[in-house]
Amino acid sequence: SWVLLSAARPPWNVIDNVYAHHNGIYGMLIAHAQAFLVDNCRVEYNNWRGFEAGTVAYDAGGIKFFRTRHIEVDNYVGYRNYGHGLWFDKDGRDISVTNSNFTFNMYRGLFIERCFGPVTVDNCFMSHNSRPLDDNRIYRYRSSAMSISATDVAVISNSFILDQMEYPVLIHSVDYLMEDGIIEPYGDLIYFQAWNNEYHNNVFSKPNDDFTFFTFGVDPFMSRCYYFYH
Repeated sequence: SWVLLSAARPPWNVIDNVYAHHNGIYGMLIAHAQAFLVDNCRVEYNNWRGFEAGTVAYDAGGIKFFRTRHIEVDNYVGYRNYGHGLWFDKDGRDISVTNSNFTFNMYRGLFIERCFGPVTVDNCFMSHNSRPLDDNRIYRYRSSAMSISATDVAVISNSFILDQMEYPVLIHSVDYLMEDGIIEPYGDLIYFQAWNNEYHNNVFSKPNDDFTFFTFGVDPFMSRCYYFYH
């Protein structure tokens, strides 16, 4: 299938113990949901059709939430999706991601984009989420374990973000297009800011020092965080 589950304003509010795998674009696509719980779900190998055709887009992968309110994701596994592991896009409010694992996704493990918050990410593990570094034909954007894009009031705590080839955490205030290392904002999006982000009790590691841990000029508040190369 192209998508295992697609719903707008769903009348139900729980997805529990679902295995969504090998779908052509998304594992699931949920829009305009409120008071919604995703619990104990495994989502893997989605967006494979675009990948095999050589036309992978960044806006696909595991689960995408769009314009949602009061969303809880717990005990989630996003694994080897050909795109994002989990994506909250545009006007998400009151988001919680806890006790979850994002590994070997081909673009970003957890992507939180243009959300007004608050956002809580706690007790999560993220590792080896990376595009093929030699395949710019497919991806023009930087990959990361987690991207906080134009999102306000995000608190990330008690999490391990390890062994990323590019950015462990990518933070920026406007959307951007990257061509040959040049970053150019596009669209009238300057009012989307990444303010009031906090990081507590986290461990970050990288296998090299080619890229920084945080980028694009946003300085979040840090406490008891540890960083190391190896």
